[in-house]
Amino acid sequence: ARLERKRHAWSAPVLRSAREQAGGIDSAIWTGKLAGALLGQMYGRNQMDHEITMSKHWEMWRKSLPVSIQLPPTDWTDVEVYSSEIRELTTEYEFVRKLNNKVFDAVALLTKLYDEISSDELAKLETLRDFPGRGVAGSPVDGAEAAEPGGVAWALNIVSSRAFDERDQGHYLAPGIDLFNHDYGEAACARLDAEIGTALHDPYHGQVTVVADRDIDAGEEIKFTYNRLPSEVLLIYYGFVPEQNPYDDVVLFTDLVEALEFVYGGYLSPGDRQKAISYVLDTASGDISMEGTMIAKKTEEDFHRLKISNEGVDGRLIQALQISRVMMDKEESVGELLVKRITQKLRDFSTTLEQDESELASVEAGSRKEAILRLRVSKKRILLMAKMAIQGALQAPKPPPQGAAKAKSSSKPSAEEEDEDYEEVFLD
Repeated sequence: ARLERKRHAWSAPVLRSAREQAGGIDSAIWTGKLAGALLGQMYGRNQMDHEITMSKHWEMWRKSLPVSIQLPPTDWTDVEVYSSEIRELTTEYEFVRKLNNKVFDAVALLTKLYDEISSDELAKLETLRDFPGRGVAGSPVDGAEAAEPGGVAWALNIVSSRAFDERDQGHYLAPGIDLFNHDYGEAACARLDAEIGTALHDPYHGQVTVVADRDIDAGEEIKFTYNRLPSEVLLIYYGFVPEQNPYDDVVLFTDLVEALEFVYGGYLSPGDRQKAISYVLDTASGDISMEGTMIAKKTEEDFHRLKISNEGVDGRLIQALQISRVMMDKEESVGELLVKRITQKLRDFSTTLEQDESELASVEAGSRKEAILRLRVSKKRILLMAKMAIQGALQAPKPPPQGAAKAKSSSKPSAEEEDEDYEEVFLD
C-alpha cells in the first residue's frame, strides 16, 4: 500500500546500552563496549541480561544478522588502505585498529581469568552477578572463528555498521532500523525519529521510528540518510563508499599548527608556534561582541579539520588563513593560499583524476579496489572544482564602488580586496 508522508514505516525499541550518555564516551570506545555486551547476551556462557532473548524484535534482528561482515579495521590489509593515499582514511583506520586490539586483549584476559577461577568461586560470582565480562569470556579473538558469529571481530563489525549516533541523545542500536539502506536527497524518502532519552536511564524504554518524508509508492524501497559523514568515515564504519556523497569533504589542514606552518612556509619553533597560535586565537575571538558582552575565547579545537567540501570552503579555514597571512605579513591573498594548498594536495596523489576514473570504469563492482577508487575520485573532484572556482573568483574584475566614476587602472587589486571577493563567493 502507498505510505503517506509523516506516516510510520517501522518502529523499534532501543537496546539498553544506549544509556551511555551523549557526549560522555567516544563512539569507537562505545562500539567495543557494546560488542562485548552483544557477545555476552547472545553467545555468552552465562547471559546476564535477557532483554534480547525476551524481545521479538531482538530475536528477529539476531536472525537477520549477516554471517560475515568485512570492514577495513578488521579485514583489510595495510597495503589496501594506504593505497588510497588519503590521510584521513589511514588515520581513522589506525585509530580504530588500535581500539579493536585493546578489545581483543581484554577478552583474552577475561577468558584466562574465567578459566582459571575455581568452580566454587565461579558459582559464587555467578550468583552475585559481579564477574565483569563473564558472558564474553571465551569468545574467539583470532583466526577464522573471530570473524564468524560469536567472534569478537564479527561483533565489533556488527555494532560499527549497524549502530546510530545522535549527538544530543547518545549511541544506540535499534532492531530492524539497520536493515534500511542508505541514500541521499529525493531517494532518501524517510528519516529517523529517535526518542531514546529515557533509554539512557531506563533500560526498557526508548523508541526509534522510521518516518516517511514524502509519499512513498507501494513497492518502492524505503531509504534514509544514515548521517552527514565524509566518505572515508562511511568506509571505515559502514563498509561502503557512495557514488555521490553531497557531504564528502577534503581536509586541507588537520589543525591550526599545520595551517600556520603552511602560511609561514616552514617549521615554526615551539616558542614561535605558541605565539602564533595565541595571536590567531585572540584575533579570532575578538574583544567584545556587538552587545558589549565578552565572546567565548576560541581554542585550538575550534580549528580542527579545516576543510573544503561540495558546499564551499570552511569559514574557519578562511579566518585562519586571513589572520595568519596578516600576522606574518604575507602578500598572498587567502584565495591564492588556498589554490596553492589545493595544488599541493592534488600532487600528493600518484595518479590523476582521469586515470582513476578510467580504472574505476573497469574494476570489479563491489571490490575493495572499487571502494578505494571511488574515494579517490570523490576527493579529487572536490579539490579540482574548488580550485577552478577560487581561481575564477580571483581573476574576476572587481566592480567599482557604487556611484563612483569608472577609472582605468592596470594595477593589481590588493590581497584584502581579493579576499573580500573570495569570501562573498565561498564563505559558508
